[in-house]
Amino acid sequence: MPRSAITVTDRLVAPPVSSPAARGMPAIQVELGDVGSSRIRRAARVAPSVAPAAVAPVSRIRRAGSGEVIHRAIAAPTWANEMLPNLALAVMARLTRDADQVVVAVRKLANGTVESNVAGAGWAAIPSIPAFLAAHTWDTRFVRAKGGATNDTIDFAPQPLASNIPAMGVVGLDVQSQAADQHSLVHLSTKTYKHTAGGKKKPVTKGHRGDHHLTVENAHLLLMDEITSTKTSSGVDKRTMNKPGIEAELLKRGMNNVDNLNFYPRRAQQGPTDLSTATLPHDRLAEAEHPEATTIDDRLSLQHYLTFIQTALDSVAGVPPVYGAKILSTAREMQNLTGWNPAEMFLRSGMGDDRHLVRAVMAMQTRGMVTGLVLPAPMIATLSRYCTNTADLPMTVPVTPLTEWVARGALAGNGVPYNMLERQYVDAHIADTIGAIKTFIGA
Repeated sequence: MPRSAITVTDRLVAPPVSSPAARGMPAIQVELGDVGSSRIRRAARVAPSVAPAAVAPVSRIRRAGSGEVIHRAIAAPTWANEMLPNLALAVMARLTRDADQVVVAVRKLANGTVESNVAGAGWAAIPSIPAFLAAHTWDTRFVRAKGGATNDTIDFAPQPLASNIPAMGVVGLDVQSQAADQHSLVHLSTKTYKHTAGGKKKPVTKGHRGDHHLTVENAHLLLMDEITSTKTSSGVDKRTMNKPGIEAELLKRGMNNVDNLNFYPRRAQQGPTDLSTATLPHDRLAEAEHPEATTIDDRLSLQHYLTFIQTALDSVAGVPPVYGAKILSTAREMQNLTGWNPAEMFLRSGMGDDRHLVRAVMAMQTRGMVTGLVLPAPMIATLSRYCTNTADLPMTVPVTPLTEWVARGALAGNGVPYNMLERQYVDAHIADTIGAIKTFIGA
């Protein structure tokens, strides 16, 4: 399993107290690219660079016989790296004044001035930031105001993994996710099974986990569309939606169905791991052979794609940087929880993930979810309808006003089936897609 430590950039944060290191695992950090442009460097700074556990809510305890409240001041790095970059005129942090537990809102104006609003009494510039931080506590949340009302909460508190293992029955797949987090886009999947080995005389049955992979959920495209079109994520809550529901919503919004994107480690790290009976009784496992190795496309790592999502959001005018920062923060926490390094996980090859990557990127390009991504003009012309809910493909290229368009599942006039055309065009443009992503993020 790729668990060696790697260098930390200012995109991401140090591991929280609940990191793998604290649980006896090697400390792992996500490095999301060595960026080159000033635009991308600015985007990098919006991700937290202090452990979320350091700013988690704490209980306030009054000393016996006095009214003094024991509290923890907001640390200067927490302010500089987690709070200040994500504040805006309409993105506020909610704090509590430790002396009297009054709620205080904080925002940042376009000129950089930081203001506070005590109990709704009105906004005023904060005269001394150090003194202010020493007297307040932050609960890791930002609130997004739109139209004069607060309509979105973005919480940077790390969430635990939740598993889909049922209470009874045979378990063939374990999907673990930060299910309580609205903005978490990655989950871990493993095949669970038992395998008998050791010969006829002394067979030994052992439980295993195999086929370990991290998945970017198709909800990422829906969430990006919502954020870039409305400048808030309040209209999409994937916690209340299942995968078919997300697919239906994508079609309703005029996009082609986009499936999850799966990222696997290199072949040497794909071997199964033991599954103890304490984790799952072996009588609940189906007997199976070890999974075969999965082929990967090592041109695109999960690190690349997560950086692309964050940088794409940051590139769209009016989108608060807090959303991209939050997505990277939850991805980093996913690494802390699972031990899998996104820099060492690569797009699955040969199973259709490339088709869905092309669809997703084309949808982002044509629907304004990204600004500054450069795709070749012939690719845009060929796939202009492929990313829509009709999913049409041209019978021949280059595309002209007289081009015949082939509907999904249909047979072209020249006898070529739609699926063959799709494979032909995806193969022709997958390199363009990956190249454009990596150029955009400076990788």
